Amino acid sequence: MIKLDISIIFIIGLFLLLVLILNRYFFKPLLKILEERKGMVLGPREEAQQSLKVVEELTQQRERALASTRAESQQLKDERVQEGRREGDKIIASTRTEAERLLSSEEKEIKGMVREVERDLEGMSDKFALKIAENLLGRRLPVSPPDKKGTKGERPHQR
Repeated sequence: MIKLDISIIFIIGLFLLLVLILNRYFFKPLLKILEERKGMVLGPREEAQQSLKVVEELTQQRERALASTRAESQQLKDERVQEGRREGDKIIASTRTEAERLLSSEEKEIKGMVREVERDLEGMSDKFALKIAENLLGRRLPVSPPDKKGTKGERPHQR
């Protein structure tokens, strides 16, 4: 067996005392300083990473909001274009209808005028024929009998 002598116990006691003293006055403060340094290095890095995450989230939110706004804007633009086209089509249809109505009205009026002029010319044709014949023959012709329409044959006014 091993002989234990008092000096070994004394050395073990001194060693334990030295460990306690070194632990309290050297190792704990040293570890504390190392932890603080680590915190000083890692703290700002973690804060920077968190800030970067926040910035990325805000950027994504902004991009989503912009995309949504663009989509709404495009939709409103498309609606306005469609509304303008519909309104334009209504105006064109209304104008076309009005033009057709005016054209029909003017056509009726012109046809009436043509009929009136034709009647006037038919009535005057005998007079013109008589006048032309008198001018060609150089003498006055007798008044013509009434025509088929029942109008009197009259002489044109002499100059």
